[in-house]
Parts: sequence; C-alpha cells; structure tokens
Amino acid sequence: MSTKRFKSAFIVLFSLFFQTGRSFAVVADANIILQIRQMKANKLTELRAECSEIPILIKQCRHAKIAPDKRTKKPAYPPYNLPEPSQKSSLHRNCPELVVFKSRDEQIEKINELNDQLADLKQKISAVEANDLNVIVPIFKNSKIGQIGRFGTYSVTNGLFVTEEPQYCKIISISDETNALVDFVYYSNYVRRSPSGYGVGLPQEYSKLIWLKGVDVSNMITGSRFKPVGIFMITCTTDYLTPNHAKFTVYVFEPLVIDPNYI
Repeated sequence: MSTKRFKSAFIVLFSLFFQTGRSFAVVADANIILQIRQMKANKLTELRAECSEIPILIKQCRHAKIAPDKRTKKPAYPPYNLPEPSQKSSLHRNCPELVVFKSRDEQIEKINELNDQLADLKQKISAVEANDLNVIVPIFKNSKIGQIGRFGTYSVTNGLFVTEEPQYCKIISISDETNALVDFVYYSNYVRRSPSGYGVGLPQEYSKLIWLKGVDVSNMITGSRFKPVGIFMITCTTDYLTPNHAKFTVYVFEPLVIDPNYI
C-alpha cells in the first residue's frame, strides 16, 4: 500500500481528520481466504442441517390428524394411511407432537409452504457451493477489527411475526470521492422487562458512526441514504474531531476484493 497521508474535511458540525491511501479496496490474502473458506463450511453445515429437518416436518404434516367436524363427529376427509407400529414409533420419536389441522386445505397449504422452504434451502446450498459470497458472508452484527461482512437485511421479530429490516448508511460528512463519515443504521430486537419476566420487544433502530473508505460517494450529499454493495472488511480505526476538539474513534470499513476461484 502507498505511503499514507493525512486529510481533513471541515463541516458545520464536524472537523474530520482521516488517514487515507491510494488503494480503493483491500485484496484478500491467504488468511482472509482461509476465513472465507471457514464461513463457507459453516454455512453449508447450517443449511444442510435445516434441509434435513424439513422432510421430517413434511412427513409429520402428512400423517397429521384433521380436527373432527362438529356436526358429524367424524374426520372431514379420509385420513392418510397411518404408518405401521414400528414406523409410527419412529415417527413419534422424531416428531413427538403431531400437528392437528383444522381442515384439509390448511394441511395442504402447510405442506406446500414447507416444500417451498426446502427448495429455497437447496437453492442456497447450490449458491454456496458455487462460491456466491453474498450467501456465504454474513451481514454485519458486531464490529471488530478484521471482521468480514456485508450490508444486508436482518430478521427481527415482535413475538408474532418476523420482518426483514434493511441495513443502510446515511452520509454525515464527505471527505473526498471515496471517503465519508456515515451513520450505519441497523435493526435488532430489544429485551423488555414485564411483570411476568423478560421478553422480546418490537424491532428497534440502532445506529453507530463508521468511516466508509473506498466507496464512490461523489454523487451523494450530506443526509443521503444508501446500502453499500459487496463484501467489506473492518481494517482499522480512525479519529475525528468535533468543533469542541473532542476526539472520537470509529471503525474503518473498506471493500474487500476476493477471487471466488480461490475459495
């Protein structure tokens, strides 16, 4: 990397000082490649474990009972052929609580939903095996030097349903065409205390200041919102000064160049 030099950008709220170089991205070395390979192995293990569970759930749904009709006191439709006692014991061992559906349509809907999940997991496994970094590399959740991640969406729940909340960056100050102080906005669940104990509350918005290096911000202005595309690495920290000469330290996020052929 070329000799580093100091640059400063003065704005109304902040006077920033940042050490930059001529390179616009970090090229993955052997250690980073090994880290990515471990991410790939972990992701494959996770996806294959989920994929192996869904056929059991589908089998459970197919052998599930239908709630009896209140007028006839009989099942609403002829039940599936139940397994033999030996098979049934195995089924109960894998699925201790068999589902009971209100109707045949509800049963079919659930089976179709599980089949869609299975197809989606198989597609993700194929993507990981093809070295798709957008599937292999996880999104940023915690920050530490050397961490590799990407900006994506985070699944949050309010106890009733799950939503996908996007991560994004908001421009605070632009130093030059490829350096900016941004507010990294993300969502997560907070733990709330209730009379009955602790529980998961509604999704909350959090943010933290980071320095984004090597991303083209020439067409943006203060306050612009965007989601950086690609894989990033937290390479170091840098300091910036406020007009009151208070020094703050933030993490530096830089694009990471990885050749999928080496994974």
